[in-house]
Amino acid sequence: MITSLWLLTAFVLGIVYRCNLKAMLILPTLNIPFDSLEELVTTGKIVGILEGTNIQHQIWVLRNDVLAGLNPTEDL
Repeated sequence: MITSLWLLTAFVLGIVYRCNLKAMLILPTLNIPFDSLEELVTTGKIVGILEGTNIQHQIWVLRNDVLAGLNPTEDL
């Protein structure tokens, strides 16, 4: 009885390990062609972002900083 329970447990653990290993090896990798927002701008690629996300906030902060540097007397 104990031997059969041990074999069943070892069998299940082996299957779970093999399935996870297979999933990790098959998983496609995503190559992003840029590392920063500045590089994204230079690539000329069009991207969409969700409204209210952190990336949208960062873009607006960067935009406001750049525009403030161009015309420091005008508030944005």
